[in-house]
Amino acid sequence: MKLLSLAAGFTFTLLPVSLLASVTFDFADGNNLDDQGIGASIQLTDGATSPSTDITLSTIDIQGQDGSLASTGTANTTHSTSESSLGVASLTNTGGYENEARDFNRNEAWSFTFDVDVKLVEIDFDDWNSGAAMTLTSSAFAAKSFSYLLSNSGTFSLSNTVVPAGTTVTLKMISQSNDLGVFLKYLKVEAVQPPPPGIIFSDGDGGDWTTTEANFTENGLPKIFVPGEDVIFPAGGNLAVRVEEAGISAGSIIYESNQNGTLKFLLGDLTTSSTTSVGRGTIAVQNKTTISGTATALSNGKVEVLDGGNLTVGAISLGGGSDLIVEAGGTLNPAPPLSLNTGGADIYAHADITLGAVSNSIDENSLDKFGDGTLTLTDGMGTITTGPVRFDIEAGNVIVQGSTPVNIGGIMTFNGSFIMEGPEVELHASDITGTGSIVVRSSSMLSPRFNDGDSIIEVPIIIEEGQTLSIDPSSNSNTEVYIKAGLSGPGNFNKLGNGLCFFQSPNEGYDGSTTVSGGTLRMADPSLNDFSPIYLSGTGKLDLRHGVEDVVHSLFIDGVQLEAGTYGSSSVTGGNLTQTNDVNFSTSGTGWLRVVSGPASAEDYEGWSGPGGYNLSGGPDDDDDQDGVANGDEYAFGLDPTSAASTNPIASTLDPTSGKFSYTRRNRTLYSTGLTYIYEYSLNLKDDWERFPNTFSQTSDNGDPVETITVTLPSELLSNDALFIRVNVH
Repeated sequence: MKLLSLAAGFTFTLLPVSLLASVTFDFADGNNLDDQGIGASIQLTDGATSPSTDITLSTIDIQGQDGSLASTGTANTTHSTSESSLGVASLTNTGGYENEARDFNRNEAWSFTFDVDVKLVEIDFDDWNSGAAMTLTSSAFAAKSFSYLLSNSGTFSLSNTVVPAGTTVTLKMISQSNDLGVFLKYLKVEAVQPPPPGIIFSDGDGGDWTTTEANFTENGLPKIFVPGEDVIFPAGGNLAVRVEEAGISAGSIIYESNQNGTLKFLLGDLTTSSTTSVGRGTIAVQNKTTISGTATALSNGKVEVLDGGNLTVGAISLGGGSDLIVEAGGTLNPAPPLSLNTGGADIYAHADITLGAVSNSIDENSLDKFGDGTLTLTDGMGTITTGPVRFDIEAGNVIVQGSTPVNIGGIMTFNGSFIMEGPEVELHASDITGTGSIVVRSSSMLSPRFNDGDSIIEVPIIIEEGQTLSIDPSSNSNTEVYIKAGLSGPGNFNKLGNGLCFFQSPNEGYDGSTTVSGGTLRMADPSLNDFSPIYLSGTGKLDLRHGVEDVVHSLFIDGVQLEAGTYGSSSVTGGNLTQTNDVNFSTSGTGWLRVVSGPASAEDYEGWSGPGGYNLSGGPDDDDDQDGVANGDEYAFGLDPTSAASTNPIASTLDPTSGKFSYTRRNRTLYSTGLTYIYEYSLNLKDDWERFPNTFSQTSDNGDPVETITVTLPSELLSNDALFIRVNVH
């Protein structure tokens, strides 16, 4: 299905050629005809018509075995038995039948009417047996006969026979055999869709729509359009309609097309209250069109904004494989809400499109996005009550904004970027694959919903600078979300809720902090950033399944920074731990953290700079030896702040073959410096500096008090024609 974008201004509704669906009058025990006579009725609604149609079936008369009628005062009544089927109870039992009070016996009949035009679809008899014979008669059609020889099952097609409103239909038993025990099980009908109101366009393809010429017919006669009138565009192929330059203001517009035709509006401005396309046709806008109501396509129809077209619309309603298409150069003015009906829809965004709230009528209704343009959703999608939308991105990007939750679920494909700018995205048993990514542009939350099962994310997640991705599988302790392609970017990650989040692959280039305040964060690889802090609180746990050491900058538990050292659960056997903690480290994991920085110690700098050290006169920002390097920087890089010759911490420059360089710094393991060293590169000294990919490595000679660090660059950096590197200290 597809959703097309239209030019500003009117409601397009595309309906299927045959939307009608039958309704069934089941004669269950206790229904409105049970033990009732003339005037008893049952009402059902045929929701397939537009608008929906209430159908009332009413008893007009009942005939007994002896031919007497209830309308003449004889007490004959309809009757539903315990078998949930309809029969006739006669006052007199001239045939001496055992079941005279419940089924149809010979000569008994039931007459009924409908209050609207209907089509008779199917009839079914219960206890249908050899010798059974019934007739259905009316002035509206030739008599229909039903016998055992014609159907051993008792079910008969009524061939969509039309019965006008108020026309009497009579069902009568004509069997010659006695006491057959035949009942009426059900009667299936459908409402006749009334013909749409309006004058009919008659100027043909390329014709004009004016207020001065007879471009229409009414009752077969030429007709000049009067502003505000309802208009019908008939089937018969493509129709390009030239709207007069002064503009046209119409009532409803109906496009009747049972083929893949296109109704295209050109030239002047068009304003209308609503538009309905009956069938698979396309309503296309290449002018300025304003729809005050809803643009609707319900069965393989299309609403399209062409190059140069401009559509303003109050709302859009799609379903049944319909499309919304905005071509390059077309404009759909933001941001109409979109209602998804049964069968879902597709959006072809060859230009940027903005939509409001996306509501849906069934669980995991589908919405597919195509085209290189960006689709922006400003007010949520789906609900917990109506269920999520199965949302695929086949091309281009999608941005979700606002504060209303976005509910998505099922097996989905993201071949473009799904960009989060603030809303909560609720995952309902989601499995997201594809060549695209999830980008956290503004701090946002992913919330797996337990009642709909676990969720799997198989596309990379990128968290931008200064932003935080929170994952909150909180509805049940068994809720699980699996991150299979890792995190990257300079932003932060926050694990909330009492469920499980499982990082199943390395986090390449994820530089931000990691917080676990509830549930469990499980890691298959030691890929926490070496220069970033970890925050654990409450019952939040790290489950380090990799079984090895993972280096991090610092560790905070319940707001308190721990000393540099090693930390893990009592299950760790691969290293000697500074502290064992089975509250915040799962005993299922045998990996551990190596924390390189404890609380910043002013005492260490004071000892280095004071009378027992270099006996400096200035502070960290001063330069005692006047060599252009501040005292604090000389402290960080293991230099002599009293010697103007001690200015360069580079021990060995970059070897382009091995990719190694080395520098000096104060030993962070032996001294509580509270410092973090960050490695960055540039290819041209013009663009922003980027952090090294996580594939670099570093070793120390463990010197005291100054250690020499040897850094090995990632191989992918060495292949560049030019490369600049630097070491930042914080």
